[in-house]
Amino acid sequence: MANNRYSYETKLEAVRLLNEGVPGRKICKMLGLKSDGLIYTWRKYVRNGDYYRLNQKPGKQYK
Repeated sequence: MANNRYSYETKLEAVRLLNEGVPGRKICKMLGLKSDGLIYTWRKYVRNGDYYRLNQKPGKQYK
């Protein structure tokens, strides 16, 4: 099974919808995401100001 890659804009849109109160599963259907857990992880990055993490490739990351 291949990893899905989502654009930076898609990730920000998903976080915006989540912050507006749209349920995670509905966002997955709207944007074609594989799991709603991704959105919560992206929201954590945005809350912490780690926007650079939204552009990183999948896999282990080193600073």
